[in-house]
Amino acid sequence: MKKKFLGRVLTMLLVASMVFTLLPAPAIAAGNWWWNNDEYTEEAVPTATTTADNSNFMRIFHLDCGRKYFTKDEIFNIIDTAAKCGYTHVELAFGNDGLRFLLDDMSLTANDKYYGSNEVTAAIQYGNAQYNSLTYYNQSTNELTEGEMLEILAHASEAGIGIIPMFDAPGHMYALIKGMQDKLQLTANYRYATKSGNNSQNWALILTDANNADSVAFVKALMQKYIDFFAKNGAGYFNIAADECGFVSTVNGTPINATTGEYAAFAGFVNEMNSYVKSHKMIAMAFNDGFYHKNMQIAENSFDTDILICYWDASANSYAQAADLVKKGFSIINTNNRWYYVIGKERSSGSNWSQYAYHLDYAIECMGKEDCLTIDGDGKQTTPVGCMTAVWCDNPGATYLYTSVGSYMAAMQSSNPSYFKTTAAPDKPGTKLEKTINVTVGGTATDTIDGSYLDTYEPKPAGIATVETTIKAAGTEGVKVGDKIAVNNKNLPATVTGVISDGNGNYMMVSGNTIENTKEVSKATQFTVTRRQNGTNGFKYEINSGDKYLMISSNGVAISSSYYDNNRYDNDNGFYYYGKYSDYYLYYNAYGSWSSHYSMGNGFLYATVEEGASEKTLVTFTGLAKGDTYVTIGNVYYTIHVTKEDLSKASTLPIQLWITSQTIAVDQDGMKSKSTSGNFGSRKPQYLEISATDKLNTPEGRPLSECVPELIEKHYENDGTWWTTKQSGKQPFDFMLWKGTVLTGANLQGVWGESCINKGTDFAYVRYLGGKWEGSNDRSKWTTVTGTGSTSSSSNCTEQLVAYYYMQTKLTDDVTTNIVDWGDPYESQTAADYVLLDFTVKTETGEATPAISSFPMEKRTLYYHCNGNADTCGTDSNNYKYRRIDQIEARNTGEYEIYMITLTPTADSAAKKLASTCNGNAAGSGIYQGTEKVVWVKDADTLQKTEFTDETLWYTSPSGKTFDPTDTTGEYVGGKAELSNVEIYNKQGLLVTYYVRSTAVHKVYVHYIDNKTNTPFHTVEISVPTGTTYFDPNFGMASGKLINNIVDGVNHPETVQSDLQQLPLVPAQYRRANYTLTAANLGGNTTAAKDAYLYYDFSNTESFVVDFGLPLTITPKDVGNLGTATINRTKISYNGGLADISATTNGTITYKLNKPLGKTADSFSVTYTGPSLSGTETKGDVDVTFTIYIYPASNVLYEENFLTEAPAASGLGWTKGTTAAPTPPQQTQKAKANGNVFGYDAAYVPSDTNPVTGELGVWTADGLEVNKRTTSALTTDFYGNGFDLIGNCSSTTGRVIMVISNEDGTGKLVDVDTRYAHGDLYQVPLAHVVLPEGKHTASIYAAGLAATTASATGYNLSGAATYASDYAVGGYDTVLSDILAENGLTMADVEYVKVESAPAATTRSAASFYALDTAAEIGTVTHGVGTHVEIDGFRVYRSTDNANYPTNEQNLKYVNVLDAVTFNNDKVAYTELNGAHKLVSREDYESNGGPQNEIYLMKGQSVVFNLGSAMEGKTVQITARAVTGTAAMLNTTSISSNTEMYYEVTVGKSGTLAIQNSGEGMLAIANLKVPNTVTFNPVTAENLAIAERMLLAYAGALGEGDTFDPAISAKVTTTRFIRSKVVTLTVSASSDVAVLKVNGVELRPTNSWLVKMGWSDTYTYILTEKVQKNEIKTYEIVGYRADGAASAPTVVKSK
Repeated sequence: MKKKFLGRVLTMLLVASMVFTLLPAPAIAAGNWWWNNDEYTEEAVPTATTTADNSNFMRIFHLDCGRKYFTKDEIFNIIDTAAKCGYTHVELAFGNDGLRFLLDDMSLTANDKYYGSNEVTAAIQYGNAQYNSLTYYNQSTNELTEGEMLEILAHASEAGIGIIPMFDAPGHMYALIKGMQDKLQLTANYRYATKSGNNSQNWALILTDANNADSVAFVKALMQKYIDFFAKNGAGYFNIAADECGFVSTVNGTPINATTGEYAAFAGFVNEMNSYVKSHKMIAMAFNDGFYHKNMQIAENSFDTDILICYWDASANSYAQAADLVKKGFSIINTNNRWYYVIGKERSSGSNWSQYAYHLDYAIECMGKEDCLTIDGDGKQTTPVGCMTAVWCDNPGATYLYTSVGSYMAAMQSSNPSYFKTTAAPDKPGTKLEKTINVTVGGTATDTIDGSYLDTYEPKPAGIATVETTIKAAGTEGVKVGDKIAVNNKNLPATVTGVISDGNGNYMMVSGNTIENTKEVSKATQFTVTRRQNGTNGFKYEINSGDKYLMISSNGVAISSSYYDNNRYDNDNGFYYYGKYSDYYLYYNAYGSWSSHYSMGNGFLYATVEEGASEKTLVTFTGLAKGDTYVTIGNVYYTIHVTKEDLSKASTLPIQLWITSQTIAVDQDGMKSKSTSGNFGSRKPQYLEISATDKLNTPEGRPLSECVPELIEKHYENDGTWWTTKQSGKQPFDFMLWKGTVLTGANLQGVWGESCINKGTDFAYVRYLGGKWEGSNDRSKWTTVTGTGSTSSSSNCTEQLVAYYYMQTKLTDDVTTNIVDWGDPYESQTAADYVLLDFTVKTETGEATPAISSFPMEKRTLYYHCNGNADTCGTDSNNYKYRRIDQIEARNTGEYEIYMITLTPTADSAAKKLASTCNGNAAGSGIYQGTEKVVWVKDADTLQKTEFTDETLWYTSPSGKTFDPTDTTGEYVGGKAELSNVEIYNKQGLLVTYYVRSTAVHKVYVHYIDNKTNTPFHTVEISVPTGTTYFDPNFGMASGKLINNIVDGVNHPETVQSDLQQLPLVPAQYRRANYTLTAANLGGNTTAAKDAYLYYDFSNTESFVVDFGLPLTITPKDVGNLGTATINRTKISYNGGLADISATTNGTITYKLNKPLGKTADSFSVTYTGPSLSGTETKGDVDVTFTIYIYPASNVLYEENFLTEAPAASGLGWTKGTTAAPTPPQQTQKAKANGNVFGYDAAYVPSDTNPVTGELGVWTADGLEVNKRTTSALTTDFYGNGFDLIGNCSSTTGRVIMVISNEDGTGKLVDVDTRYAHGDLYQVPLAHVVLPEGKHTASIYAAGLAATTASATGYNLSGAATYASDYAVGGYDTVLSDILAENGLTMADVEYVKVESAPAATTRSAASFYALDTAAEIGTVTHGVGTHVEIDGFRVYRSTDNANYPTNEQNLKYVNVLDAVTFNNDKVAYTELNGAHKLVSREDYESNGGPQNEIYLMKGQSVVFNLGSAMEGKTVQITARAVTGTAAMLNTTSISSNTEMYYEVTVGKSGTLAIQNSGEGMLAIANLKVPNTVTFNPVTAENLAIAERMLLAYAGALGEGDTFDPAISAKVTTTRFIRSKVVTLTVSASSDVAVLKVNGVELRPTNSWLVKMGWSDTYTYILTEKVQKNEIKTYEIVGYRADGAASAPTVVKSK
């Protein structure tokens, strides 16, 4: 034991000797570990990598200056020792049980409560005093001041040492807790965490104690205040410590265990402080014991891994091992507790832990055994990024011995020499000459040496001075050594060197600041003489040796520390002083000293080197930092001694304060502006005088924001000329510093003058260096600035330094907006030429705050004039005037990050204006109706995740500037979230929308889950104000919608959205799919839920319906929610065989059927590829695949190309002809999309752009003869329950025989005479066949017909009266019999046979006559020989019972018009021909040749149906086509297409439907599409009367005498209650009113029996309603006559 103890003593003596023999070393540059926080990035957290010289390894000395007070000088001494011993940092633990550092301003706000600086200071001082008393520590001075700390930081900087501040929380807070409890009256409940030293209790604040909310908030705010201070003053690290918080400990034998909730709260506290440190560009540090304690339960990833862990203790495996922490992502500072030294414990005294632990000798011994890489409990498994030794003051009353601390610090260096290195002066080379150069920080000094030494020289140590060399050309005449140098010789270099002598062996020698004489030239001082121009012809001379300048005066000769410019030179008398009244010459006098003489001189410069004979090197030295450094150039060894510049003699720098053309007065933060003595423009601007300080006297200077106020608060406009703190009854604004600008010449800023914000040279940094003020925008290029004349007037000013400010506005709660141009609240302005500017924020929830519909808003919407001033206004290419508003900068509040900015105008057209005056726009009128477009985005990847990838959504300004996604300048992509300007059309507004995502410390999360994978596809983070903000416990879903989904956000409530279209950053492959929300919950946690879960089913399917055989075009906008997605590739996969499908690169699909659709939908898959489909984690192009279903409508019209010829071996066949007309696409109809009408498409309506007449081509059979047919058939397979065959008719068209074969083997045959005697008809429905729903095949043949003549009597032609089946088979009609035989059919299967003289009931012609004319009106009809047949297409019908149809196309039935109007008995058709009303029976109609499937209407003719009163006012559909010319239906719908299509018509009163042709051409109507429940009723006289009235109204024939003007009067009475009222409407109407309606609802009279009995001629109607107390009811009353005529409305209102 004695031997061990003796070893420790010898070790200490050795280390002590090292300390006392350390040579004074120069200040050491900071190297990699003196952080410049302007360059900090999150990636800067140290990692365990090494360099060859270990220079990136952190070496930290920790000083416990929280428990014990250390003076500034003591800390200076420690810093100096740390520098000598090779440390990189000193950690000052000022907050550790005690709190030993106070700022000048200690005021703070926590939980909305303000604490004044004095009361906070008093509380801390009280707590320190209590701690002193507790620990028997008698100390009167307890805290370092802010000024002292600034000096410490500056001293450390000069020494090359970084300062790491440490504030321990929530443990080790005794003094602060006492102060909060006793002085601030805050509840601060604590736990005794540990005990060390004499009653040195460690009090740890309990974070989860609800009563501690204010004290916890106070601690956070206080820590943040210190973080702010150290970040502002250059610190790169901040140690939050967070150790020994009493999670698992024992006090007085009682176990104390933290709950899981308390431990989670601790993690939250640590992470919150880390986030704040990071936000200030520093790295947070903490001790290891609180991180993943093995006896505590906490989830993985609960602690931020970018905290630098100071690993001090493995604590018998209770604490997480270092290697485990590294695996989690942490970096380690080795803080091995066996190196700890507690002041007062100098010598160990035994073998027990308490007898040797933390003693100086033991610590030094451990340093020798465990090097800087050996971690407690880990050995060397883990590589640390640095190490830390620590001096603790558990017993603060113990005496601090610097010698002990110095020995301790040196021991670590001695044990780790390859890590702890110092930089000393370089070895002196064997040179002939040594020189000392004296220069100030920022100043320069020069020296000239012989030879050419143009090279790069780096003095050692670095960071103190720089050296540059330039070559001086040889002069024209040489000067030899010993020659007198004529320094005024222009042929010699401007700078020469030598010694000053009288020429008689006397030489001037400078010793300190004293001038002496020497007889030895080798001891003479080498002077550098620089010739400078003095006026036009003369010269003056700078005579110096380093920083010592020779000054000749009337009082003699002396040494000055600065350049003296009154030295002159005379060839006869040498150097002299140029005086005002007399000259004095440098003179070596008879008394053996150097002086001055008024009449003669003998002081000349003599050469010690050759001048002009050879090249020379001019060496320029520039001081960077105080200290000594060394360099060898040629044969000269330089000692460069850098000192601080004397700033007391420095001039001030005037900087004026402006916002555009108005000046700002300030009096805050010790800065008070002054007025210039004269005007700049119409007023005197305000300026600040900037004084030179140590901070400004550095090469890097200081930001402008430290020279003038960064934020000017609560200023009011004063008479439109300047801004001041004086209240003038207007709205106050804050101003944020924008930039500095140097203006010169004609571009000087004046009050109400033209804005000069872009007319000068910008600067962001200021310095005073080398005796001059300089400005720079990048700290690289510096320019001299003076502000000459800027305190006077514009007429006297040659240089104006301006600090331009933004107007800082809280127009949005989540983002602070700074605007260069100042505006006024819009409601205060009556201007006629104006623009409006608004701002809103969209968070990740997609909710805009303020709501876009709420604009304009009083006190938020800003007004700007648009009066045409050239500097702010312009006109676009269409001569529309606009206003430019310069530079809008958005600043995050700390809770959010801006990732995109969009602009929305009030209208897309510049011609659409707002109100005539500014304040004429009603608040909350929702003025922003234009298209939102992107103008800035954080990065290109973010853009691809939004809906703004399409070029049509890229903003273009009125002057023509367009958003460019490839921008690299930061104007549109990247850089700061700012706009260089916005341009707004006159009398319009512009809404700026900031898209933000959360960066807050406290958040709640909404997880969007894909049910298929049960994993989140997106998470929305919502910023919340506290760590105890949770979701509503009743959050969930009802009726498919979210309920109780409002969250208390940081600045306003946030609504959880379920509509993925509203979420800006949801991965597009989900947002663009079809989706259904299926569930929403809190994951089982309903009491304190921070996570909500929304579950979705996704269907990447899309369904369409086709009702024509034309091509179908499907664009990305039609599929899912692709919208404006950018598509780069499109791939189709299809095996259906019914269609040809193609796709363009950008995603447009063409689906072209070539066969009729079957029973089920056709389908194919399409894969879209594009960048805008990428998700949150995906970059670049990704694929999204959809399955597309194509459903047939309940009626589909197919062109002739869907028929194929089944050729026969021989005989007549078919010929397919086409037209030149292109095949247009059909209307794109999505499944279930209400409003579509199956059977109508504009593609069949002729127009200038669409010449289609409906006939795109026909199949033709020629050369037909009687009993001669085509041997081949046109065939098609189809699925449905009805079939229309469509063809053309003329006087020579023949016979069509169509066979329909059913899938069960049955079938039917339809035989049609297609001839028409009065011209050519196109697209005639030749036959309509009703079928069982199923699969069928149609086969179509053609045959000839013989000529016939029909008389007006009965339409009977010559020939047999009937056909019997056996007769037909017997061969009389071989065509029919052959086809029947070929298809296995009999005469029983024949339908609609038309042959000569057949009975009317069984004979039908396709189109014999054209209207409802009688036979007598038609006369004789002659049919020619039918020799050819033309088939144009077919229509297939199927059931309307299909959920994929829109609701208006479901549960319908198709009824032929001839079945709806049967013409017999009391079911009649109403017609009007030449003014006569006729009832025509169906029998007469058919026997006179009416078309078998249609009714033809000439102009003025009409037909009436009775659908029953239940259908009144409802819509049905009817097919119509123009047989000839252009017809018109109901005088409203023009019909020009030959193609039969469906049109919507409205049923009138009593179920009356009247169809009239009001056009010149002939109209054909064929089918009605009506609800399944409709039954066609007999047409009554009432129907006819109503129809007549309707048709007259359609024709506009109702004259003045036909108006209905009944007597109607009304009154409203009100009965009021507490919360509601009852409104009673009483109406009186004359007895000619058949129906009375109020607000469209029919009322029944209360006295109808009185009127019927003849006892009253007035009906009475009463309506009673209960309404809200303040609700106003409006009633519109209309009376109707029995024929449907309506009265003018009568309108009354309630009170």
